[in-house]
This record gives sequence, C-alpha cells and structure tokens, in this order.
Amino acid sequence: MMESMELKVRKIFKDNVSTSVSFQDFAVDRLLEDAGVNSIELIKIIIALEKEFDVVFPDDLDYSEFITLGDFLRYLEKMIH
Repeated sequence: MMESMELKVRKIFKDNVSTSVSFQDFAVDRLLEDAGVNSIELIKIIIALEKEFDVVFPDDLDYSEFITLGDFLRYLEKMIH
C-alpha cells in the first residue's frame, strides 16, 4: 500500500523535530510553534520534504507563511499536482 503524502509529511516532522508531541495526531491547523518546532528544525524538514517528494522550495519563498502542518501539505499538493 502506498503511503499517503500526509503520512509521509507527518513522519518527516516526527523524524526532524525534538519534541514529545506526537505528529501522528497533530492537528493540521495547529501551530507548529505549539510543538516547539524551531528554525533549524524547519530547515531540516524542508530539506527532507524536497528529497522525499522530489521538489524544490524556492529560496525566495516566504517561510513565515508556513505556520501549520496544513500549510506544508497544501503547498506540496500545489507543487506535485
């Protein structure tokens, strides 16, 4: 069975964030700040997402707009489809 994009994204967050928060149950509209995601972890997440989905996040992208898990999911949907 193919793993859904959302499950892959959740796993990438889990693997790259040092927190006790479970990204498996993390609401897509909850602030990443609530999980303690810091700027270094955000960079690691973006690099992992680029590798996993064979996409490139532009250097001039306004990353301050990515404040929830859902923001990443919506952006990836647009890039992939």
